Amino acid sequence: MLVRFEARSRRDAEPEPPRARGWGAALAGAGERRRFDREMRAVAGAWRGYDQPLVPRVAAFRATALAVVVAAVLAFVGPWSGSSRGWVSDHAAGLLPHSYKEIDVKSWRVEPAEEELPGYSQAFAVDGFRNRAWATAWHPDRPPGESCADTEQAGRSATLVLLFDDAVRIDRVSIRAGLDGKDPQRLTQARPRRIGVQLGDGPCQILSLRDVPDRQDLNVRGKDVRIVKVWVTEAYDPSDGQGNVIAISEIDFLAER
Repeated sequence: MLVRFEARSRRDAEPEPPRARGWGAALAGAGERRRFDREMRAVAGAWRGYDQPLVPRVAAFRATALAVVVAAVLAFVGPWSGSSRGWVSDHAAGLLPHSYKEIDVKSWRVEPAEEELPGYSQAFAVDGFRNRAWATAWHPDRPPGESCADTEQAGRSATLVLLFDDAVRIDRVSIRAGLDGKDPQRLTQARPRRIGVQLGDGPCQILSLRDVPDRQDLNVRGKDVRIVKVWVTEAYDPSDGQGNVIAISEIDFLAER
C-alpha cells in the first residue's frame, strides 16, 4: 500500500507536459474524453444514462429541421420545376408558426371570352410554374375599369375568373406580375402596375405592384369565397416592343394554417 501511494504521489507531483496545439490538441482531447467515459462507466456500473445521446424527441426535431433546410435548398437552388418549389413551401410552412397553405383552384375562364394567345394559356396563371404565364391583350386607351361593374364588358385587360371546389377562407393573395425574370420577352410586354381583385361578392380592391418578377404578397381577405376575379387596371410600359400584351406568371391564394 505504501509503494502504491508513493508511486501515485510521484505521478501527481510530476509537472504536466506542455499542451499540444492544432490537430494534436484535438486528438488529445478526444482521448481524454474516452478515458473519462471509461472511468464513469466503471463508477456508474450498469447505469449508462450520462453518456447516452439526446432524448429521441430532441433528436427527431433536429433531424426534421435539417431535412426541411436541405429540401428547401435543393428545391430553390437546384434546376427543379415550380411544382417542387410549391411542394416544399407547403410542407415547410406546416412546421413554422403563422404559416399559410395554398388553396387549389378548381377551374378558370376569361371574361369577356377570348381566344388564348399561343403559349400563354389561362391555366398557366395557377399551375404552380413561375416560368409560364397567362397573357392577354392590353388596351391602355380604354377605361381602367376600377369598379366592380360587369366584367364581361371590355376593359384594359380581360378578367381572369377563378373558381374553387368549396367555399374557402382567403387571408392572402400572392402574385408574380409579368413574365418570369429569366424570360427575354419580359421587357417587351406591358407589366401589371395596378390590379383589381374581387373575392366573391365583396368589394373591388385596387392593389399596387412593384415592377419586379418576384412574388408579391397582398393582404386581401375574404370568407366563404367561391370565385375570385382578377384584372389589370394600369401597367408599366415596355422598354422594347409595342406593349400590347400583358401577363401574370402566377397567382396563389393562401389561408392561415
